[in-house]
Amino acid sequence: MDANKEPGILFNNVMLQKCNFELRAVKDGSLKKNMKIDFKINNRFSENKEKLFTDLGISIGKEDAEMPFLLEVVMTGIFSVDEKNINLNLETFSKNNAPAIIFPYLREFVTNITSRANFKPPIILPPMNIVKMMTERKFDETKKEHVEN
Repeated sequence: MDANKEPGILFNNVMLQKCNFELRAVKDGSLKKNMKIDFKINNRFSENKEKLFTDLGISIGKEDAEMPFLLEVVMTGIFSVDEKNINLNLETFSKNNAPAIIFPYLREFVTNITSRANFKPPIILPPMNIVKMMTERKFDETKKEHVEN
């Protein structure tokens, strides 16, 4: 890869793949200060390796009965090779860049849904160094699979 050039990857779309929100009985109406947040990533490639589908998921309250809600969200980003500016392959791009691009969309969704559920204040995930989290393996990576173009 030429560090002086753009990566040669197009960001085609981001979409909500899954959302599960369950309100539980709330004891005192407040959120815990230290909540456990689990992340998951799944990368899928088209057979010709020209498209990447990256799922970035988050789970809050799954293993914590004291949380007043359960939230599971998966956002999917779709990326493709820019044939005019090829510089970085999708496999390399999928390891750090793709999840980092999708994270702000996931972050906004969590804030929006907890706001609509009338949590005051809503959950605002802090900006996170996704690349660092990936290298420290704080994400649960599922197997890479191929999908049809």
